[in-house]
Amino acid sequence: TSLKLAEKFDSRMVYDGVDDIVCPVFRRMRRLVRSKRDVTGIKTLRIDGTYVRNRHVIRVLRALKNNWECLVIDNCWVISIRTLNYIAKHMRHLVDLSLDRPLLFEGELSEFLRKEYIGKLRSLSITDVGDFDGNLFVDVVKRCKRMQYLEFDFTACISFQELFDNCRHLNELSFLLQCHQTSEYATRVLQPYVSETSVFLRSPSG
Repeated sequence: TSLKLAEKFDSRMVYDGVDDIVCPVFRRMRRLVRSKRDVTGIKTLRIDGTYVRNRHVIRVLRALKNNWECLVIDNCWVISIRTLNYIAKHMRHLVDLSLDRPLLFEGELSEFLRKEYIGKLRSLSITDVGDFDGNLFVDVVKRCKRMQYLEFDFTACISFQELFDNCRHLNELSFLLQCHQTSEYATRVLQPYVSETSVFLRSPSG
């Protein structure tokens, strides 16, 4: 189906779902870009980073005239910091951002999350980032009053009181559990703080 969609592509189409823009469909997408077809109508882009090269990602994003509103990158660890900086620089229309396994040092993650345009996001998911200061996301919650959905790795190194005191504008708060963590453990930690916000716990397997 995805291949047929790519062949019958027109500017009104929305690419959504992991099969729509991964290899080999991503290669076909690049051919569309090279053919100078108008692809600016694509608002949702989902990429499996395992199968793509950084320059091709940037080329496709550039061809979309940076009008994309939803960007999901799975297995983001092969996406370079240069590509993430490009995304950060051109995300003025972006409302939904999901990065899975970004290879970011804590300083880079901190810098990325402090960007002004993060405050315009409606939905943010940054998962499987390894060791990090969970209070970075407390700061995100405080600043991003438009945000409705937030997901990040569950870590006990966070001020949960401050997080929940400031997250009333969120419709949903989701934590990705690490392999050694159980939902019972996380529930016990979170129990004293949970109020009106819907809280979800997700295992690495989904």
